[in-house]
Amino acid sequence: MRKRVTCLAALALCPAALLLAGTQGNAPADQAQGPDILQEERIGVLHIGMPADQIGAALPCQAERGKEVFDAATGEYVQEWRFPDCGVTIGLGADSQGGTQELRAITITRPSLLRTLGGIHAGSTEQEVRAAYASMQDTEWSEPGEHLVAGSIYGGMIFELRAGEVHSIFLGAAAE
Repeated sequence: MRKRVTCLAALALCPAALLLAGTQGNAPADQAQGPDILQEERIGVLHIGMPADQIGAALPCQAERGKEVFDAATGEYVQEWRFPDCGVTIGLGADSQGGTQELRAITITRPSLLRTLGGIHAGSTEQEVRAAYASMQDTEWSEPGEHLVAGSIYGGMIFELRAGEVHSIFLGAAAE
């Protein structure tokens, strides 16, 4: 179990690896997905499915755009945009090369001031995360003091914890 969680955490904290691992959130038929966080949750105004042309207006920082690449796992063309001055990294996907892109994954770290719908931000305490997302916590993949998964790894949020505080928040699918 420990090794699986470590691999999951590595994917969640490395958006490029996540994009290569797939971001569609297609859980196996026998795997419960829990609450549909991907449809409901926001980090600031950012949300899964948001059109790429709306992202620039939502963030006041300059984007560093990665190269668009084909992801064989999802069949999509994916691209990573980093906003280092805002503490935001997003993963985008499109059905065709150069096609209309949509937001597929969001990761925030400090200095981001963005908050989840539950009011959690980089710097919130582990106790605040547990209180805000207690009913959605995936206990199989969460590990106290290290990370908390709300929803599921197939579509949810992963809060990376360091010294009792949220170091990063990932919204998306960390596994297929």
